[in-house]
Amino acid sequence: MFLLNPDTRLEKGCLETLLAKASSDPRIGICDAKQLPREHPKAWDKSTGETSWCSGAAALVRREAFDQVGGFDERFFMYCEDVDLSWKLWLKGWKCIYVPTAIVRHFTQDLAPGKRRTLENYFSFRNSLFLYYRFGRKGERAVLWSFLRRRMLSGAYSLRSKALFAIALVDHIRYIPVVLHGGKEWEHSHTWIRLSETSLFQ
Repeated sequence: MFLLNPDTRLEKGCLETLLAKASSDPRIGICDAKQLPREHPKAWDKSTGETSWCSGAAALVRREAFDQVGGFDERFFMYCEDVDLSWKLWLKGWKCIYVPTAIVRHFTQDLAPGKRRTLENYFSFRNSLFLYYRFGRKGERAVLWSFLRRRMLSGAYSLRSKALFAIALVDHIRYIPVVLHGGKEWEHSHTWIRLSETSLFQ
């Protein structure tokens, strides 16, 4: 199954390269392409290609793996749904692989001068909290508090953004029982499940 954002253009050989990589190992559940002109900051192993998560902007997903973890969680609308999917894949024994030789041009609106990130700020804040509730551990509470302090108290965000963060903080509460439902299935830790690789630390 190939996931592709509408604001993208594949470079020559991109899909074929992803397919060759996925075909090389039956345990690869998802592999994503390198995005230009701007790539998501995330850790990956240069020898194996293993990565914390694969971006849904241009990714090849094994249908069996996708179905096994229940696909995308629609509550993660717009942001972090690909991180959620990737971490569920890791916990079910699948691999998430970054393929830098497969290139996609991503013409994200974030690059547009004067772009206002109203919806982006709201959903990235709310959905980061979802990730914490689903995958966070007791020892990682400092991550959550650091995230909240940075968003609510830092001068890097406008008053408008902070107002949206406050609304998202209140709004996310009604989703907590749903996100936690079946949480036992995702309680286990994994070396590639890293809250620091999401917007929680950015």
